[in-house]
Amino acid sequence: MPCNAHHMLFVVENRHPAEDCPAGVCRPDWKFAVKLDDRAKDKGLSLEEGYVDPVGHNIFFVVDAEHAQQVFDFITPLLSVGRTRVVPVFKWSGIVDVARRKHKDVR
Repeated sequence: MPCNAHHMLFVVENRHPAEDCPAGVCRPDWKFAVKLDDRAKDKGLSLEEGYVDPVGHNIFFVVDAEHAQQVFDFITPLLSVGRTRVVPVFKWSGIVDVARRKHKDVR
């Protein structure tokens, strides 16, 4: 498996009902997005990208962190709304690279 001895990627998924939407139900809370983005920097992790499903009230983040605790510190504001899940992941491209290097007969 490809790995970086110091960093790991995590996918953070938050699913919440419309009435608990952290972005606001009737009027979006634009400050929430900025605060969460700033929080990532404050916690020392790299927010690679975020994805929002506004109709389904789902938020997905891909973060790069040295320690899992940084991720949990980052998502604290999301824990009070809906369900939040954190999954450590590897980049698919890294897995393919390793497969190609280790198994020359793979096409």
